[in-house]
Amino acid sequence: AYSSLGSLKKNQQVSVTGKTSNNWYQIKFKGKNGFVNGAYLKAKPVSKPAPQTNQIKVSKASGTYKVTASTLNVRSGNTASHSKIGSLTRGNKVKVTGKTSNGWYRINFKGKIGFVSGQYLIR
Repeated sequence: AYSSLGSLKKNQQVSVTGKTSNNWYQIKFKGKNGFVNGAYLKAKPVSKPAPQTNQIKVSKASGTYKVTASTLNVRSGNTASHSKIGSLTRGNKVKVTGKTSNGWYRINFKGKIGFVSGQYLIR
């Protein structure tokens, strides 16, 4: 019942920005919001992400360690350049789940995997 903004060719890719309850999809079309009938759309298969080449190598290590630093940052990776996800204070005990080749330890931190520098831990 609405006016046409134009047409799409078979196999032309469009970006869907919304869906109505009656199977019409909102798309961006020539800088405007348009709608197409979902019966004529086919979702593009989602490709798997490329394997990461810089994955952190972790060897087996376990045990409970004590923090010796006044504040020890917990990082998302095994270097100080990784983002901080939290911190521990002197005397905190942590369970180690692995060790990286550069002396960082993998721990579970508030339901996430975190890394701390091994130079601030003792058994």
